[in-house]
Amino acid sequence: MMSDTAKIRKSLVNYLSEVVHYNIEFLVDNCREVVDECFNLSNDLIDYLFCLTQTSNVAKGVEVYLRYMMYPMIIHVAYPCVSYSVFALFQGAIPQIYYSLRTALEAIGIAVFADEESGFNNADWVTKIEMDSVKHASLFKLRGSLHKIFEQVFKDKAQLYLDAILNTYESLSAWLHPTARIRIGKNREVAAGLLKAIVLTIIEKGRPPSYGFQVPMRYSKADIEDLKHLQANIKWTRNSLAILLFTWAYTKDFINKEIIVKHFEQARNDVENL
Repeated sequence: MMSDTAKIRKSLVNYLSEVVHYNIEFLVDNCREVVDECFNLSNDLIDYLFCLTQTSNVAKGVEVYLRYMMYPMIIHVAYPCVSYSVFALFQGAIPQIYYSLRTALEAIGIAVFADEESGFNNADWVTKIEMDSVKHASLFKLRGSLHKIFEQVFKDKAQLYLDAILNTYESLSAWLHPTARIRIGKNREVAAGLLKAIVLTIIEKGRPPSYGFQVPMRYSKADIEDLKHLQANIKWTRNSLAILLFTWAYTKDFINKEIIVKHFEQARNDVENL
């Protein structure tokens, strides 16, 4: 005879399985593009991991791993966050996907700053992580330093590429807070945040989005606009990561940059044709 705890456990597992199976079918039928974009992002990170870790010189591999913060950030922070986003999508956990995307983007941005800032040249990443400018970092706080780094790579287009990243970061961040704001153009701000998204769906669809009830939860037609918005944000997260990895790799002669350049070329097309 099953204990009450065992019955609850079985019930939760069955519920999660049913939600995931239902949501996969819903997404394939209604929003296949967001599934593809989510897998594309995960594959991008696998490409970057391959580029960074492909070496026949073990001693050199250990040396660069210890020196550059990009290695632990992409291996232990960015990739796990991005790979989770696929599972979160199938669970109906849209806000949690935004958390994962923003964390991955911020991790790579901070790594670029920590590895390219002239004052940190001789420090290993264990030392860098204890420095105040790294401990208190966010992409907004680092915009001045990142602009200087971008100027070395993109010259007079540095601000264009930096703005693409910061706009993506702001869009992702808006979903992490109950209330927030985003900029429309240079001088206009509008209310955003999780509650605003839920309220807009109630007004337009007559019911909250699925994540406004509980997570995991089955998707409904009321979630389609949020899923399309998520797809666009995943695409721009991919572009932002491609720009940052290209910037970081620009001065590195110990890695094969072919795949990184390929991803950057796609990002450049999107950024420069906005």
